[in-house]
Amino acid sequence: EEVGGNLTEWAKQSVFAKANYTYDNRYLAEVSLRRDGASNFGDDKKYGNFFSISAGWNINREKWFKADWVDVLKLRASYGSVGNIPYSKYPQYGLYSVSSNYNGIPAILISQVGNKDLTWEQTYTAGVGIDANFFNNRLRFVFDYYNKYTSNILYQVPVSGLTGITSRWQNVGEMRNSGIEITIGGDIIRTKDWLWSLDLNMGYNKNKLEKLYGDDPNMMIIGGGGNDTSIAGAAEKVLKVGYSTDRYYLREWAGVDPKNGAPLWYKNDGSGETTSNYSEAKQVMTEATSPKLFGGFNTSLSWKGFDLSAIFAYSIGG
Repeated sequence: EEVGGNLTEWAKQSVFAKANYTYDNRYLAEVSLRRDGASNFGDDKKYGNFFSISAGWNINREKWFKADWVDVLKLRASYGSVGNIPYSKYPQYGLYSVSSNYNGIPAILISQVGNKDLTWEQTYTAGVGIDANFFNNRLRFVFDYYNKYTSNILYQVPVSGLTGITSRWQNVGEMRNSGIEITIGGDIIRTKDWLWSLDLNMGYNKNKLEKLYGDDPNMMIIGGGGNDTSIAGAAEKVLKVGYSTDRYYLREWAGVDPKNGAPLWYKNDGSGETTSNYSEAKQVMTEATSPKLFGGFNTSLSWKGFDLSAIFAYSIGG
């Protein structure tokens, strides 16, 4: 008979404080501080400190503002930080497996190489935005711009598999995300019994890896991260400074052989010739796989307590 089982434990601890202030419903401010602790890190790395500050200005409530057709005109700004933890529960510990067999004999094998220096991934975000409603709130507009800088990126870095371990959690570098989000909506029909509204939104994000920790300025990380996929073989995620983090390394596809239907790739020798032998194929870095534009639109129609709604999403590029 065999008896098996397992027990996993994980904990997170947080302390936070928040204060806000409003003056005459024209000027708004908020400050928050928090200290988070997580069991996923080493003893001297468990806690991280984070904050946020924000302010708003309701311009339409100023005495000098005389545009009656503007219902809301609000300017917003914020800056703050958040933390991220690895999804593995014990990345700081070296672990062993006692349920594995080696050549048919029960054995204790290494199952994970720990990293006691692993620490919080931190993202600092600066943003500005505008909210505006017009014509008795029949037309609505929201605009946001953000700039996010992330340091100590958490990543499962591939390592030699000689010991049976193929990856190890590390803080590998820094990246930036910046972009805009726009929402436009309105009530096309608004009567006593009928309401038909339509809202559209669009987003654009630019991602760039700014730095990889290490002495080699030309270093790359190929594979790992838990993001490798099987696309006509293996598509390995690649991190390279100056490029977006959503790129992959894979064999360069050349189509299908019209004679026999076999797959074709470009050879690795630079000749431009093709081959059906996957091991001879050339590996290249793809373009960014994330969409250039993304968003959606929704519409709703209501009549005397009955309503019908629809939601659509789209992405362009990538």
